[in-house]
Amino acid sequence: MKKILIFTLCLLMVVSFIACDGGSSGGKAYTFSYNGQKIAIDDKAQDVLDAIGTPIQSQELGTCGIGDKDKLFIYQDFRIETYQMKEVDYFYRITLLTDQVSTEEGVAIGNTQQKVLDTYGEPATRDTSAFTYEAKGMNLVIHFDANSNVKSIVYMRSE
Repeated sequence: MKKILIFTLCLLMVVSFIACDGGSSGGKAYTFSYNGQKIAIDDKAQDVLDAIGTPIQSQELGTCGIGDKDKLFIYQDFRIETYQMKEVDYFYRITLLTDQVSTEEGVAIGNTQQKVLDTYGEPATRDTSAFTYEAKGMNLVIHFDANSNVKSIVYMRSE
């Protein structure tokens, strides 16, 4: 009887852990979507890059210290940086550049600092020019101009 009780308690702990997303690599904290494609930091990049269309410009970079080689893809309203591990590209950084795109939660370039706070709450760190939100191995960094309006939005891998 004691063994059954211990087994049941262990099973409940495992189920609770999975239900709280502790056992899942999915469920990224912050994602960006474009042309119906969800882009998340550390996800494989190639299929998504193929689906979102040809960039205005692309180039290979050095390495950011992760993996083999980095790549930069520049689109009209955003840019994407990837890193490579064992010849597979993964998303490293996504930077929104214009008000023609927004976060999944609706924050875009030009929005007020108050809109960001209303949408995401209090950031993990803040200064006069940026708020940083941290979750699930990544950061969402929102930069502000002198008028406290959103100047750029950066999704990035936390180091």
